[in-house]
Amino acid sequence: MGLGLSHLSRVPARLALGFRMDLAFVLRSPALTIYYLAIDALLIPAVGGATFLLAERLAGIGPWSDWQVLFLLGYATTVEGILSAAFTYNVSHISRRIGRGQFDHLLVQPQPLWLTLATEGFAPISGGAALVTGIAIMSWAWTGLGLPLTLAWTGAFAVNLLSSVCVVLATMFLWSVVAFWAPVAGEEISMNVHDALGSLGTFPLDGIG
Repeated sequence: MGLGLSHLSRVPARLALGFRMDLAFVLRSPALTIYYLAIDALLIPAVGGATFLLAERLAGIGPWSDWQVLFLLGYATTVEGILSAAFTYNVSHISRRIGRGQFDHLLVQPQPLWLTLATEGFAPISGGAALVTGIAIMSWAWTGLGLPLTLAWTGAFAVNLLSSVCVVLATMFLWSVVAFWAPVAGEEISMNVHDALGSLGTFPLDGIG
């Protein structure tokens, strides 16, 4: 099965189905869901909180001002939020499925593999806490930086954000190949890669030396 218009037309319906299923999951226990979302909203940006506090204390890091570091923190949190909202259920952590012998379940489905990976992990409500937090942090930093909200800037930002998500996802997928060779030892390798990229993503590495 290749990439055809018939398959592309199924994407909105699959995403809508994922939204309804996620909504049903949330409504089963609203209080517990709110609790977990609040925890995510606090813990995920806290990963880069030390970087921002350092920048605030030193009035910046290298060529980066404290507002720019805050924007970077919001950007990294937004990337994490997109991964959490669109590629959950071990879609991004594909090494778990490979290591547990579950990847072949995707291959026998009557649809292309890309369609399954692009839509099966869509959970915008239960996985959207980091996305909302990241957007809020970036909006705060955007006002502090006084950035112009133009069509060109918005388009370039969207391209960069999508590229960042693709780079993180591709890196996790690439390292997950290890799980084919060593299923038990490599089952959690995508999680390790994800943690490493998350730690690096909140620190301005350019211009420091």
